[in-house]
Amino acid sequence: MNLTIGEMIKTLDKLPQLATVYFSGNTSRPSRVMSYRGYYQDLAIEPCNTGEVTVSSFRGMLKGAVGSTYRGYKGGDFKMGLNTAVWVSYYGQADQLSVTKIKYDKKQNIVEVVTKKEDF
Repeated sequence: MNLTIGEMIKTLDKLPQLATVYFSGNTSRPSRVMSYRGYYQDLAIEPCNTGEVTVSSFRGMLKGAVGSTYRGYKGGDFKMGLNTAVWVSYYGQADQLSVTKIKYDKKQNIVEVVTKKEDF
């Protein structure tokens, strides 16, 4: 089950704001948000392999999506809200990686955005 934007923001609010954010496997980080190719009404976070992303900047990215309207891949406008489901995917793809939880490793000061490959 996908986390929503609101659930993610609420969790990130409780974590150290300077901790580094990674997706599952610690190989990529959030870069931008957009409409998800699989379900245009859902939010996608595009991964990247460069730069560092803090909890504070990632939280800001998600907060900025609330109330914002994004263009679907094949058209249409979709407004995101606190109850919008979140996926991890590259632009134009439906990678089927749902965001299932957020974990904090206090020892390494790393936040992991845990994803799960969904089968449809």
